[in-house]
Amino acid sequence: IHPDEVKEHLSSDQYRLYQLIWQRFVASQMKPAEWEVTNLDITAGRGEFKAIGRTLIYDGHTRLTGVRLGKDEQMLPPVQQGDGLDLLELSPTQHFTQPPPRYSEATLIKELESKGIGRPSTYASILSTIEDRQYVEQLERRYHATELGKIVTDKLVEHFPGILNVDFTRHMEEDLDRVEQGQMGYVAVMKEFYGPFTQALEAAQESMKRPEPKPTGEACPECGAALVEKIGRFGPFVGCERYPECKFIVKTKRKAPSGEPTEHVCPKCQQGQLQRVKSRRGVTYYVCGNTDCGYTLPSSGPEGRPEPPAPCTDCGSEMLLRLSRGEPFLGCSAYPNCKSTISLRQSKEGGTVAVKSRAKKTLETDITCDKCKKRKMVVRLSKRGPFLACPGYPKCRNAKDVPPEWKEKFDAMMSEAKAAEAAEAATAEADAAPDAEAGKNEGQNEH
Repeated sequence: IHPDEVKEHLSSDQYRLYQLIWQRFVASQMKPAEWEVTNLDITAGRGEFKAIGRTLIYDGHTRLTGVRLGKDEQMLPPVQQGDGLDLLELSPTQHFTQPPPRYSEATLIKELESKGIGRPSTYASILSTIEDRQYVEQLERRYHATELGKIVTDKLVEHFPGILNVDFTRHMEEDLDRVEQGQMGYVAVMKEFYGPFTQALEAAQESMKRPEPKPTGEACPECGAALVEKIGRFGPFVGCERYPECKFIVKTKRKAPSGEPTEHVCPKCQQGQLQRVKSRRGVTYYVCGNTDCGYTLPSSGPEGRPEPPAPCTDCGSEMLLRLSRGEPFLGCSAYPNCKSTISLRQSKEGGTVAVKSRAKKTLETDITCDKCKKRKMVVRLSKRGPFLACPGYPKCRNAKDVPPEWKEKFDAMMSEAKAAEAAEAATAEADAAPDAEAGKNEGQNEH
């Protein structure tokens, strides 16, 4: 039925939707449109102008759907060679080429997918590795290569060109898939890789050199030698050129936090302004903006005042807010003598809840280590599950599978610990709810 025949029986939105469906269906049965790509060279005195566009020769289905042009496309009128053109307007413009935008986490994963590098199960580990090793840093949610990352990349590309390229990685991924599917033997894959890699590794051990230290123009305060800028595993640093005879190193300043500035002054240095920062899991905490201080405090809520944590319940020492891979937690200042920690979680009201972690990761057994003959083996937990290990690690590296009876005991212990931790978390959130509501009411009364 033609849309005009039912227009009076439909609402405005219904009519537009039906008209769109009708036009698209009818257009799919019509002939395609025909276009002629046109390049115009226009001469005007000493000036030459160019125009690129399309000219519609046969409208076809566009008679119904209309003409839709791309972002940089334009319709040119039909012209003949020798036609005169009237100058209506002359607008001089200048364009500069722009570099491609920097990768974010999402765009980098998309690029890896398009090039066949990695798998969905490995994307997270790839991103965490390049950040943990400080090859890149995130500024405004975009990756920026660090000085260490640039040097490592240049060295690897120079000495391992056969491995540091997209084609090799894609080929290796495809071979591993064939091995998994039983279409190829793993020995053949290893031989194809290991031979050239061994040769490249031996050549790199002979020819690869460390970057030359850069002089800073300053003298070492301990021995009077020159201070130079070097590259270490954690990035560039300044140290004495006489290392290891003189081990003087300039203390590296912390990076300025990229949080939301507040009106609160740091209680430690009394100089920097506290900045409100939110972790990946939504936990809000405060960091001093003074890079020489770096003091951190937990928050009682997303808009609450920063509050010092309560003393350690095990030894009474001061609890400090620490960061582990960007996630805040409370740790005892008496570490390593006291290893008490408290995890921070976001409550339902948006505040921060401290939860004492009591989940024990080891279980003592009566099995004597058959390697060192000194200690009783313990059951420990890893990413792959529980295992039996000697507590004398790293001097004794004995590890083996867990006997069935001890595995059952360990699973039961972990279940009880997790249940207790969940109960404490629920209790902590329930206790924090009245405080958050009271703070909210107090803020309304002040307003």
